[in-house]
Amino acid sequence: MRAVVHQPCSQALVGAHSAASASHTQGDGDTVTARALPDRPGEVLIEAIEGDGGRLSLVAAENCAGIAALETLKLFGADRPRCGVSIRLHKVRSGAARTALLQGAA
Repeated sequence: MRAVVHQPCSQALVGAHSAASASHTQGDGDTVTARALPDRPGEVLIEAIEGDGGRLSLVAAENCAGIAALETLKLFGADRPRCGVSIRLHKVRSGAARTALLQGAA
C-alpha cells in the first residue's frame, strides 16, 4: 500500500524571509510518499529527503514527518502496531521560501 500527499507551503513557513502577500506560493510545498512495511511493525524509515540541501535528519525521531508517522502508528496500533512505514519527502521551494529553508527557518 502506498499514499502520496502534497502540503502547500504557507506564508507562515516562509516567515520573515518573505515579502509575499499570498497565503501560499503555487507549487511550493512538501510531498510525502508513504509505503506500508508489514514486516517491520512500529518502525518508521525515512528513505530520502529531496530539496532540503541535506539539512534535515533521516532519523525518524529527529524529523517532524518521522515523529508524526511514529505517533500515528502508535494511535493506530496502540501498544502493538501491525506494520511500519517508509517515507520519502520531496520539498519544493522557490524564492524566499527556499532561502528560508536553507537558512534553517522552515
